[in-house]
Amino acid sequence: MDIVQIKRRGLLALLSILMTALALSGCGSPAAAPTNSGQTQEELFTLNVVTSTGFQEINVADALGFFRDEGIQIKYTGVLPKGVTEFQLLEQGVINAVTGAHPPAVAQARLIGVKVKMVAPGMIDDPQYPHIRYLVKPNSPIQTLEEMVGHKVSVSSITSCTSGYVQYYLQSKGLDPDSVEFIIFPNGDSEALLSLAEGLVDVSAAHPPFAGVAVAEGEARQISTSWDIFHSPGAGLSVRGFSEE
Repeated sequence: MDIVQIKRRGLLALLSILMTALALSGCGSPAAAPTNSGQTQEELFTLNVVTSTGFQEINVADALGFFRDEGIQIKYTGVLPKGVTEFQLLEQGVINAVTGAHPPAVAQARLIGVKVKMVAPGMIDDPQYPHIRYLVKPNSPIQTLEEMVGHKVSVSSITSCTSGYVQYYLQSKGLDPDSVEFIIFPNGDSEALLSLAEGLVDVSAAHPPFAGVAVAEGEARQISTSWDIFHSPGAGLSVRGFSEE
């Protein structure tokens, strides 16, 4: 099974779960003009989600009208503020669907009492289309992840995939995992990569599609990927879900 089939199955599974939630929850009262699905705006079942600054199937499905065709309206609440997680917003009732979580983060959230349940897979890691690319400027002397010691690394957030993978790798090599300074650019990978181009950091840990575009256009040079660290699809596994309520 190739990555396209896996992602398609993940999307279909998520849509199936969402339709079940729609059937159980009911809809609002009719008003306004009907949509392409034959429902009015108020009749659509609304799911509040954070605004993604990267690539995920939620954005694609929404843009292509798949959710609306099934009676679902996606409402974006804005990008995650610095230091805030989707799980916090879920607990506060700001969002009711988690769309960008990785399994380690879900486990940590559940351990501290967050009642969240994941119901469908999202993306996975792939050697040709890696989850995380570690990039430097084309003329940088840095060639390996080990050489990141003592340098600044730009990330879009402090998570298991951006900072955690680097710390794990360095520790596995007997190096100090805290020797790397992570600089957070909460407006997304494009901002993190801009900081690399401007020389504010030495390395950038970036997601698709921004990382791949930067390499293809010669704006950055790749020194490693998340696949190189773990050699497993699980290094990119993200999951989607809701509160247990």
